[in-house]
Formats: sequence, structure tokens, C-alpha cells
Amino acid sequence: MSRIIIFGCSFTQYGWPTWANILGYDYDTEYHNFAVPGLGNVGIMHRVLEADAKLKFTKDDKIFILWSSWSREDRVRDCNWIGTGSVFNSGNPEYNNYFIKRYWNMDNDTVKNASAIIAVNKMYKDLIVWQGTAFELGVTEAANTKRKSSSRKLFDLYASQLPELPYHCFERDIHVDRPFGVVQDGHPDIIQHMEILQEFIYPAIGKQLKQTTIDKFTALHNDVCNKVVVISKINTEKTIEIVETIYKHSYPDIYKNCKNHYRLIDD
Repeated sequence: MSRIIIFGCSFTQYGWPTWANILGYDYDTEYHNFAVPGLGNVGIMHRVLEADAKLKFTKDDKIFILWSSWSREDRVRDCNWIGTGSVFNSGNPEYNNYFIKRYWNMDNDTVKNASAIIAVNKMYKDLIVWQGTAFELGVTEAANTKRKSSSRKLFDLYASQLPELPYHCFERDIHVDRPFGVVQDGHPDIIQHMEILQEFIYPAIGKQLKQTTIDKFTALHNDVCNKVVVISKINTEKTIEIVETIYKHSYPDIYKNCKNHYRLIDD
């Protein structure tokens, strides 16, 4: 039986359903989401290997990957993936100016990120149904600047082996394009994720979203909007609580479908 296995960062697994959850529901088959908020591409590579060790991939499995940015540090602690995001904006005191000046450089990011993407494609190319990227290749998240590798020849060396990765900017303006109309958060909301799936991912694999799926997630999105719009000082944490309460009680089929695999050893 075919299984859907998906990998990525917070644009793939978040506090409300993402394109991945919608896709898993739409396929109506066994579905696993190994994405971790804040995870980088080295972490994604390790998660693919981890998923294979746990699930024992078969030729019928379908892998989807949304690759992340290149300036992230991925660590495991207490059997958990620590997804802190980019070293430039993670908020983690470990990645301070001292760390950046002493340990970070774009050439290192080029080698480790490109190698991770290339390795996964060499090992699992026959199972990868779709892959794309939420960040331009070789771009940091440093104060919204774009800094390429200091050695163009180094970047080109690895770029020649990289698969073609369609790019779509997932990040939203927290002051303009707010999730559910009111939340200051840079992630797409449920409807926006559904649009991304319909316009960016499904056309690449010749698939259309079922009307029943559209109706289900539109209803969930509207229920969330109706709830958050009347709450003063709504923030991301409160919104996530509201979403979980709503779909846990009113959309149990979606709630069951949104199972994640954050931990390494006790899923």
C-alpha cells in the first residue's frame, strides 16, 4: 500500500494545518509528516534516513520534500530535534554574534546544504514525487539580505549536481498579509496553504485537489477566523490553541491526520 511521507520545516508542519496536512488528507492513505519547525536541510536529510529506518520505505511510497533555508543549525538533544531556525534570527542565545563571527560562513553553508540535498536525491530519487524550496538556494536569512557564497566556483561545483528545485516564497508580511486576517505571524494560514498546494505543488504532479478536501479545510479555516477575530491581543500561541481545540472536537478526521514525528525514538 502506498504511503505519503513528507519532510520540511515550519512551512510544512506548524500549529495549524499546512499544505502537507491538506495533501495527506486529500490522498486518503497512510500519511506521515516528519517536518519540524525551524529545521534546516541537514536536519531534513537526517529525518529522511530516520523515517526510512522507522517505516522501511518500499517502492510504493511517495516522498514530498519542501527544502528550507541554508543558514540553519540542526541539533538533536534529549531525543528531540532542536529546530531553532536561522542562526541570524533564531532567538537562541547559543547563536549569538560570537558564534556567527567564529563559526558561520557561507561556504560552509553551501557545502553542507547542497550535500544534504544531493545525498537525499541520490539515495531516494525513485521515491521522491515532488520537491521544492521555500527559500532561494544559497540565500541566508540575515536581516532579509541575500548573500551568496564567497566562492562562486564552490557554489557552482555543487549546483551542477543539485536537482531542479522550484521556488515559492512561503513567508508572509506579518504587518500586511496576516494569517486568519489578524495574527502577526509570517506563516501562511490554512487557506493560503491550500492555495499553495493547488497552484505550486499539485500542478507539478498532475493532480487536482478534491472538492471534499477544499470544503473541509475551508470550513475549518472559517471557523478559526470567526473565533480569533473577536479575541483582543490575539497572538500565534493563542491561535494555535484555538485551532487545536476546534479541529480536535469538530474535525477529528483532520486532527488524526495531523500527527507529527518530532521525537526520534518513541513515536
